[in-house]
Amino acid sequence: MIETRPDLREEFLALIGDIDLMAEEMDAFSRSVCKFNETEEELTREYPEQWVAYKNGEVIAASIHIDEVLRCVDAIGLGARHGMMLRFLTDDPMPTFLDRLEFLLSRAS
Repeated sequence: MIETRPDLREEFLALIGDIDLMAEEMDAFSRSVCKFNETEEELTREYPEQWVAYKNGEVIAASIHIDEVLRCVDAIGLGARHGMMLRFLTDDPMPTFLDRLEFLLSRAS
């Protein structure tokens, strides 16, 4: 028999934090993803064959080297990676690993 604890809900909520804030952040991220998708062709022309860090509707770092992009993002400061998308922009029609991962993650929620 599985034992349940009455305080488990409170422990769970303490771990995940404010649900309303989480919902707002998820909505903001969803809007950012939609904006990215709307401008992906333009961004691909501007940043061909580069990794881009995209947040709140704008590119915050770009380079052909992923580690350089992450260093630039980290230099922005605490929380810069929070809500950020990291994508490799290419005209190559073959889906990239990140495209597949993004699809799988979107299906999991």
